[in-house]
Amino acid sequence: MEKTRVGCKITTDFLMSMNNEDSAMMLGLMDKGFKELYYSAPYHWGLINPEKRRIVTYTEGDINQIDCYTKKQLIEEAEEHLTFIKNNYSGSPIVWKDGELLVEKLKRRR
Repeated sequence: MEKTRVGCKITTDFLMSMNNEDSAMMLGLMDKGFKELYYSAPYHWGLINPEKRRIVTYTEGDINQIDCYTKKQLIEEAEEHLTFIKNNYSGSPIVWKDGELLVEKLKRRR
């Protein structure tokens, strides 16, 4: 089993979207309680579900599902994703402010 730096389980997959399946997947996850962690385009986004302690990311076909065992791990993992996005895509039109607000709310609910 593959694990992230903070000890969460990571499962990887691949979906080459030819007919907007990436957008449909994102919207389907949002219908199931996921919230936007960051968004750049239909082919580059990250969602988080605090109740399931899960993060799903999609980047040009690569899908990562990260399952965290604790709320603390989920917060650390989400912060790590946001830091990476801000540091590596600062010139891109990526929206992450809602993700930052969501993580701050999670921290206060401890």
